[in-house]
Amino acid sequence: MRPAPDSPGEQPRSKMTGGRGAKVRAVRLAKAASLASLFALAVLLVVAAVRTVAVDAGAGLELARWEKIDYVSADLSGEQRAQLISNFREAIQIPTVSYSETSLNTTALRDFSKLLRKAFPAVFSSHLVTHEIVGEYSHLFWVAGSDLSLVPYMLLAHIDVVPANESDGWDAPPFSAKEIDGFIYGRGTIDDKQSVMGIMQALEYLLQRGYSPQRGFYIGLGHDEEVQRAAQF
Repeated sequence: MRPAPDSPGEQPRSKMTGGRGAKVRAVRLAKAASLASLFALAVLLVVAAVRTVAVDAGAGLELARWEKIDYVSADLSGEQRAQLISNFREAIQIPTVSYSETSLNTTALRDFSKLLRKAFPAVFSSHLVTHEIVGEYSHLFWVAGSDLSLVPYMLLAHIDVVPANESDGWDAPPFSAKEIDGFIYGRGTIDDKQSVMGIMQALEYLLQRGYSPQRGFYIGLGHDEEVQRAAQF
């Protein structure tokens, strides 16, 4: 015959199990707390070491004159974003196709020149910017810097694109600039009108906000990159 659960010779099993479980949980909690403390301490030591190295590495260094600049905010209004997208889509819709060195869509190239003037009025009216037409359809811009001792740099992009036919498997007509799932489809969206419009749009916004560079720079927009033979040296 089994003794009663509360008899002197046998403790209730549920009480024994509950007490043992509580001890296990307490031990686990203590281990977790210890590990968390060690991890936090390790993180603090790493951060302190990195900060010390960074400070020591920069000790005694001074920024060059051209690095001491006032940063211009990159914030754009909803209206500006909409206009930016509209300008880009219009650029894609102009079929500036280069078929060969002697066969270019010159009508489209002239239309693209008109688009540049319409989309970027600050660039074409700024006293800092000098604009020149090269080879009838290419564009060269010089943006004057305040420090003439600094060597200028050059940003390059090209206006022309290779031929494209809808029968080649396009998800949208190649010169439609149709938007699908947030993406604009068309010939030139990644080669290379995104660079053309991105460079010009950035300069437009900077000039509108009173930007004046210390280091002068050039912008070159070519019209026949897709068909030009490599220069012979």
